[in-house]
Amino acid sequence: MSSAFGFDIPGYEIQRQIGSGGMSTVFLANQRSLDRRVAIKVMRRHQGDENAEKRFLFEGRTLAKLPHRNIVAVYDIVQADDISYIAMEYLSGGTLGERMADGAQLSEAIGVVVQIAGALQFAHDSGIVHRDLKPANIMYRDGNTPVLTDFGIARQQDPAATRLTQTGMLVGTPTYMSPEQIHGHELDGRSDQYSLGVMFYEMLTGAVPFKADTTISLMMAHINHPVPALPAELAHFQPVLDRMMAKDRAQRYPELREFVRDLKSVITASDTLVMRLQFGTDQSTSEQLRGLGFSDSQIHSGPRSSLREPTPPKGVPSVSDPGATKLQSAPAPATARRPAARPVPARLAGAKPGKAARPRWLLPAGIAGAVLALAVVAWVVLQPRDSLSPPMRAMVNDTLDTADRLIAEGKLVSPAGDNAYEKVQTTLQVAGQLPEALERLQRIAAQLKTATRDAIGRGDFAVAEVRLQEAQLVVPDDAELVQLRNTLQTARLAAERETRIVELLRQAEAAVTARRLSGEADSALAYLRQAVGVDPNHGEARQRLQRLAAQLLEPADKAIAAGQLDEAQRLLESLASELGGDAEWQRLDKSLAEVRERHAQQQRIDALLFSARQHVEAGRLAEPAGDNAISTLLRLKEFDSGNADLATLFRQIGEQLIQRARTAERNNQASAALAFYEQALQAQPDNAEAVAARSALEQRLGERQAQISRGLAAAREAIAANRFLTPARQNAREALDAVLAIEPDNTEAQRLRDDLPRLLREAAEALAKDGRTDAAVALAKEGAEAYPAQRELARLVTHLQGELGAQQAKSQREQRLTELRQVIASDITGTSQAAQASELLAALLKADAGDSEARTLRDGYLRNLELTTAAATDGIALAKVETAVAQLEATLGKSAELVALRRQLDSAAKRLADAEQARLAATSGSLVLDAYPWATVDQIVDAAGKPVADLPSERSTPLRLNLPAGSYRVSFRHPAVRDPIILLARVEAQSTQTTAARFEAIRAADYLRRAGWDAR
Repeated sequence: MSSAFGFDIPGYEIQRQIGSGGMSTVFLANQRSLDRRVAIKVMRRHQGDENAEKRFLFEGRTLAKLPHRNIVAVYDIVQADDISYIAMEYLSGGTLGERMADGAQLSEAIGVVVQIAGALQFAHDSGIVHRDLKPANIMYRDGNTPVLTDFGIARQQDPAATRLTQTGMLVGTPTYMSPEQIHGHELDGRSDQYSLGVMFYEMLTGAVPFKADTTISLMMAHINHPVPALPAELAHFQPVLDRMMAKDRAQRYPELREFVRDLKSVITASDTLVMRLQFGTDQSTSEQLRGLGFSDSQIHSGPRSSLREPTPPKGVPSVSDPGATKLQSAPAPATARRPAARPVPARLAGAKPGKAARPRWLLPAGIAGAVLALAVVAWVVLQPRDSLSPPMRAMVNDTLDTADRLIAEGKLVSPAGDNAYEKVQTTLQVAGQLPEALERLQRIAAQLKTATRDAIGRGDFAVAEVRLQEAQLVVPDDAELVQLRNTLQTARLAAERETRIVELLRQAEAAVTARRLSGEADSALAYLRQAVGVDPNHGEARQRLQRLAAQLLEPADKAIAAGQLDEAQRLLESLASELGGDAEWQRLDKSLAEVRERHAQQQRIDALLFSARQHVEAGRLAEPAGDNAISTLLRLKEFDSGNADLATLFRQIGEQLIQRARTAERNNQASAALAFYEQALQAQPDNAEAVAARSALEQRLGERQAQISRGLAAAREAIAANRFLTPARQNAREALDAVLAIEPDNTEAQRLRDDLPRLLREAAEALAKDGRTDAAVALAKEGAEAYPAQRELARLVTHLQGELGAQQAKSQREQRLTELRQVIASDITGTSQAAQASELLAALLKADAGDSEARTLRDGYLRNLELTTAAATDGIALAKVETAVAQLEATLGKSAELVALRRQLDSAAKRLADAEQARLAATSGSLVLDAYPWATVDQIVDAAGKPVADLPSERSTPLRLNLPAGSYRVSFRHPAVRDPIILLARVEAQSTQTTAARFEAIRAADYLRRAGWDAR
């Protein structure tokens, strides 16, 4: 429902219209949320008037960029469906134009021009030119503070900025317009300086410098006519005005701050002006200049200006002449303490002849009172701090008694204005570092410490944080608070970890119920791994993870037990990326490898036994060399020396060979019989029958024949043991050479010697078949070196080396896969783990880009990174994933999967940034700092002792700041008071808190009088 004004603005109660202009209307309203009066400038939207609305909104945004005590404050800028409006500070003190109608005093003119120059300089520093400076656009916040308003036609000092006015369009007020503005040139801050000069002239004389019957004539006067001469009593300001209003802007002051310094020099260079501006006997010249609006840096900077007090023209009375017109300054503007002024009124312009009026804004205090107040303050402030006067001692005791009462009531640092800390601060400001006051601070801090410990004990960490911050602000250097801070952080982190783990365990339980056990971001295994990651020592989380891991691994365990090795392998590989680091997974993986090895070993044993039996059945007991029952059983013995079939087969072979030897003896084949006995002993070295028969036969044959027989037997034994060429004196070639040395035409020795290359090659091949490729390579290389003409041996070496390389690569691959599984199943976002995983993946895929296990682990690694990214609750986790992704890109290149993961990282970073902004917004509040009569905010320090950064350059009260929720120590300073006021302020989330200082209370004379004590 619309109000009586035809529209409603949410949050505001429109009370009445207070002004109107060409495109907007101004209303007085009450802002309900803060219960304060505001001025709302409303523009109704009209068809085809888009530029006007842009200028309207530009004004609001321009003002919002200019937080300065002499520029009107903007609270809100809104574009609604049918209207646009700007909510701003309500200025109730009228306009400068209205005050100038009654004439302006000299001090008022100087105070206004200095403060408005400061406001304009602030705007210029921000790139803003006002372009419409005039008395109607300067209003008063109170009786003393001029405020610059109406930036409706202001422009950014940027030629590239959007133009909201038509090119060539004349904007401004001709009476105050600069020549370049009339010409339509691009403007900068020197145009505002010209307009300020016109206003300064008008305030000094009561009339504008140029008048004309028509607007065109008036503008031509600005372009062509010189600045009129000031009256003789104001001639001090002529050089300043001439420069401010120079036709060529290059001849004006480069900046208004330079104008203010020159104006100050003009005043301080003239004893006459200083006397006229001496409006209080208890102030120094610096204090009076500060009262006029000059800053400390301007008051104390540099040598005096070269502008000197001019000599009045002949016939004009001297300003020091008793008969001359008396100029009496007005009191200081609101930015200074108001001292008592001499009641000698005079107007610079507009005063009626013969009638003197009392200066505006002055407090009704006489010179005697001011002198007495100054004397009391000096006596109190300058006396030794440990020798208080009886009245001051009584006042201090009374204040400390009040502090004691407030401490007992628990009102330690709040509520504002009625707490022990502020009472103690008042005492410290009046009486210095009084031990009794400092002892109260320690008592306040002790109670705050106790409250902090109690809150920690009951788990109320928010309250504990508040109490601890307050204690840190009360006694910043207390070492005990450091330990208390650590205790609070430890307890809070433990509670946060426990809360997080409980929630993860709940989510894991829900996932189990839904049968989402593994493989997804919201699986039970993912939640339990996150819980253990939060606290690796959390008993319940670890137990539940172990139980779930055992449940997931149970099918693989059963498959191994059933001999379903391929199925077991598949199940383990499917869980490798999630459980590869788990002890049970590693046990099963090792068990599977051992079972596979046992099966392979058994297959080799079975094959050798089968081959040996075939040799026995075929009668190939010891011949041919390298391919007989004895050689086969000797190979089997290397794999399984305790095999029960070995002894049986060796016994059978031994018995058959002895029978063959007996038959050969009966057939008078002594040499053959001796060979059979040697072979029988090769099968059964401890066979007593064979030993006795061989000895008897050797005696009958003689030593020579025995040596030949033993040599051939040794050669056959060496061949069976693969000792073809080495070691010395134990190899087949040396044994055969020895036989041939005894009997050069021994056909058996010659045949075996000729067969050595073939037998060696077959032995190497057999070793490779048994999985002993390294031994096969060594044997083949030995043969290739001894028989270089045997090309088959050379080819075999090459082939076996290839097989050995493949086996080593396979072994290395298995090792890398094992390491990779363990790394991926651990903290994949750790810097060292990420680097190791990337290197292992790169090595595996470089060796074989199609390695299915490596690709599966890579996909699992990426999935884990995705899960970590999706579950990230802070930037640290994302930074770790970012490191891992960067390392993967460096080693594997930018794949489609990594590009997708990059996008997910960006999305997660935005999510966290949005959440952080929301958190800051939710945990921040407004702090309004005020002071009576006014003050500058000297410093704001948080509980950690860190000053709040980015405070505005203009810190005069009232000052509104947005700060994170917490406790702060605020120092207020006033130029008329030596010591600052220090107060504690508490910022609550999404609310506005006000902290105010009262400076009268620490002026000794006023304090004593208000407390009822006689300062004498």
